[in-house]
Amino acid sequence: MKHYWTGEEMKTRKPFLERWKAGIAMVTPLQASMAQQKSNYIMIIGLICGIIATAFKLKDFWWIEVILVAGLFNQIYMTIATAQKIKLLRNIEKGGV
Repeated sequence: MKHYWTGEEMKTRKPFLERWKAGIAMVTPLQASMAQQKSNYIMIIGLICGIIATAFKLKDFWWIEVILVAGLFNQIYMTIATAQKIKLLRNIEKGGV
């Protein structure tokens, strides 16, 4: 049987997953949205890098460029929407809307 960590008592897969599920259940919507926003920024950086990389071979890979540019616009839209969601959730936590 695989052990994930050692300590006072050995924890196997089942107790590990139980603790993980309990921890995930305590994540607030604001925390989840903030994590999503950080991944949005990483996606935008990746899309921009892809656009720049395919620009050097635009004659051969123009269709990839079209997909990446459309994906960039979609990701920017999602980033704005997540920022608005975070702002709303922060206002709700403060007690106002």
